Amino acid sequence: MKERTTWDNARGNLKARIGEGIVESILTEAGNDVRRFGQEWRTTQFLEFCPKIFDPNPLPERFRQKPDFVIKNREGKIEGVEVKFRTNSAFVYMLDKSYLRTLHTNWPRTRIVVVSHDADITIGVLSPPFLNESGDLLEIVPIFAIQEWGVDSTLFSKYDSIIRYLPMYLFT
Repeated sequence: MKERTTWDNARGNLKARIGEGIVESILTEAGNDVRRFGQEWRTTQFLEFCPKIFDPNPLPERFRQKPDFVIKNREGKIEGVEVKFRTNSAFVYMLDKSYLRTLHTNWPRTRIVVVSHDADITIGVLSPPFLNESGDLLEIVPIFAIQEWGVDSTLFSKYDSIIRYLPMYLFT
């Protein structure tokens, strides 16, 4: 297995932020109340200020796996949103099944939004329980198929264009 370089880590962080920014923007523009929630945003900031009073190892699984966002959708329902950015459409469907089961157990009202510039669906949604009874991945649907989020095809097309235009050096 190839060792990750500083550039690999920087590129991974950049892709994560791009994916999260796109999802946050499209959901907000569609009229949802979107709040950052994931561990990367809160725990890291806390540890920087208070490293001596909190031992981060081991963090409880539920805490480590917090979804990236909590949203109050247009119908008033609160749910989690976890964002996955995939640089190759072949990896869109390669989500770790044990991770999916744990996420569903710990955060059952969370959906996964997969962003990929070269997939048929650039912004797709995987809804809980994520896997069928046979353990196969459920269908990933376009974000505009989630009616309660209010993303229409016009809004989707705008963000689809942005995603397809992203610089190729991020995806190599």
